[in-house]
Amino acid sequence: MEINDIEIKEIPRLRQEHLDFIQSFGERHITQQSYDLYASSVSTIVFEQVLVEARSLDGKLIGLSLATRMGDNYTYGVNVVATEYRKNGIARLMAEKKLRIIGFEHNMPFVSQVHRTNLPAIKLMQKLGARTFVLNENFVMIMEVSYDELPF
Repeated sequence: MEINDIEIKEIPRLRQEHLDFIQSFGERHITQQSYDLYASSVSTIVFEQVLVEARSLDGKLIGLSLATRMGDNYTYGVNVVATEYRKNGIARLMAEKKLRIIGFEHNMPFVSQVHRTNLPAIKLMQKLGARTFVLNENFVMIMEVSYDELPF
């Protein structure tokens, strides 16, 4: 599949289809606590969120990227891509769109904790100009994004 064959757009809220997608393809790094937070926003909007999805031209959901506002910044960022579509730049395109929305439309910072074993997320955010560092003895990484320095 070519990147030109994918539609990436902002969506207003999570639906059950998105939760099912997260459960099916987010198994590597999404905790039950995170899933429960997302699930709570399907029936009631609990937190302000920025949501971006990727769909193939035939309408199949192949990627989801979201960030949840917690206080004065956006955090709880997630990028999930269907297994057969990974390593094609889809996560990067969704993350770029999400960060543009957070930074330029909402004028808010994005800060996220990522477990040190989640190398795809760490590498993605570093490619997008994020600074990473070890937070504590649990080896959780923090990403800070400076919108003035984004490479896109």
